[in-house]
Amino acid sequence: MLSPFQRLDEFEQYENGWNYGKGVAFDDKTIEAARFLSMMLSERKVHFQCFPGPEGQIRITVYNDNDSDFEYDVMGYTGELEDDTPQDKKGKAE
Repeated sequence: MLSPFQRLDEFEQYENGWNYGKGVAFDDKTIEAARFLSMMLSERKVHFQCFPGPEGQIRITVYNDNDSDFEYDVMGYTGELEDDTPQDKKGKAE
C-alpha cells in the first residue's frame, strides 16, 4: 500500500477523465493544501490516507482506534478570503 504522500504524488499525474472519463485533474493548490494537512497529521503520528475525488477534491480520511473516522475534503482555494463575521461579533469571545 502506498503512503499518503506517495498517493499525492500519483494524484499530480492524473489528467481530466481519469475516473472512467469523468474525473477532474487536481490543481496545484489542492495538492499543496492536501500535503500541508498531511504533514500536520503525520507529525502528530495520526493514521490517515488520501483518496482522489472525481470533482478535483482530495479526501483525507483519519482513522481512530474507537471506530470514529474523520474525513476532510480538500480543494484548492483560488479566490480571496473574506471575513464574513458579523460586526457585532468581531472581537468578542463566545
